[in-house]
Amino acid sequence: MKENKTKPDIRFKGFTEAWEQRKLGGLLFKVGKKNKNNLSLEAYSITNDNGFIPQDEAHDEFGYMKNTDKSAYIIVPPFSFGYNPARINVGSIGYYNGKKNVIVSSLYEVFQTNKALNDQFLWYWLKSDELTKWIEKLQEGSVRLYFYYDKLEQCLISISSVEEQIKIGQYFSQLDNLITLHQRECDQLKELKKSMLKKMFPRDESSIPEVRFAGFTDAWEQRKLGDSCKINGRIGFRGYTEKDIVTKKAGGVLTFSPTNIVDNKLTMECKNTYITREKYDESPEIKISNGDILFVKTGSTLGKSALVTGLKEDASINPQIVVMRVEKNTETFMSNILITNGVMKQVAAVKIGGAVPTMTETELKNFTYFAPAEKEEKKKIGDFFRTLDHLITLHQRELEILKNLKKTCLKRMFI
Repeated sequence: MKENKTKPDIRFKGFTEAWEQRKLGGLLFKVGKKNKNNLSLEAYSITNDNGFIPQDEAHDEFGYMKNTDKSAYIIVPPFSFGYNPARINVGSIGYYNGKKNVIVSSLYEVFQTNKALNDQFLWYWLKSDELTKWIEKLQEGSVRLYFYYDKLEQCLISISSVEEQIKIGQYFSQLDNLITLHQRECDQLKELKKSMLKKMFPRDESSIPEVRFAGFTDAWEQRKLGDSCKINGRIGFRGYTEKDIVTKKAGGVLTFSPTNIVDNKLTMECKNTYITREKYDESPEIKISNGDILFVKTGSTLGKSALVTGLKEDASINPQIVVMRVEKNTETFMSNILITNGVMKQVAAVKIGGAVPTMTETELKNFTYFAPAEKEEKKKIGDFFRTLDHLITLHQRELEILKNLKKTCLKRMFI
């Protein structure tokens, strides 16, 4: 457990002293008397994601405990830590900083720190790899593994002066606040998009959307995908086999599969398949370009789609996907048409039974949708959703950067 290291890789300016290794047992003390008088205190549980949470808010996971006799519960004072010995290895640990006492099941271990250990510092140490290593080393049991309080007491923790601990705790707290902010922004933008997909496209056979840009009043026209999109797939005899699959280093050409489509966006963060240049050139009609729309027609994710943007290499598709090409400057409009409830209902209606859901290209071409007659209205709608998607992507990217930064700092700011 890094016994020979006395200083972390990253420190705040002004701190140079070596850290001291201590047993947690000398820095913690158990708290929480049994609720023998059955006081009407609010009952809490500890969840993996949210830490301490009222049982009546935990709904399905803890709803069955609502009417349990609480006289055996433990009273938890403010500024206490708690965890489930049978679930700490999956993150069931929390910190309670409320203003009044609450109670938790007697299954939990509840403790506080002494003056030599800052609460925030300990909290982030508990979230680092250091605790995980100790759990793996000291947990006991067979079918179910446990990490009781006496095992926690045996863990070694390296600590600095309380002043440095406070700075470290505050730094991670600020990081968490930024992560929460970007996550909230991201979630709100996704909800806005979901709402506008319902309002900016006609619903329930209506020909007029609920929300429109100023200056547009005409009813929309019903059309078929086959009349407004050129749809191509990998023809059976041009499918590829194992001998056609090569590595990228060997000159292979990227072949998109359903795993490349996540949340209706194209991603390369997956296991990619590459085929020979000869097999790629064999089917010029499915050579992929920016502005194409990919649509999954076979498999468990049937109906997923994504607009191709930012593609900087040659690419094709596998037999589970078709490529849809539409009129220039309508690509974003059409890519959003494909994720509206109207189209999703049609996808569900034509799924062929069996182990592998399948849709024919003919069925896809017969899908109907409503569209404005004026190209300018299509463009405005497309631009609106493009901007929304760009904002969502920015927040998601910032989220990943912050999460990776936190992960790195948890490794390099503790020893």
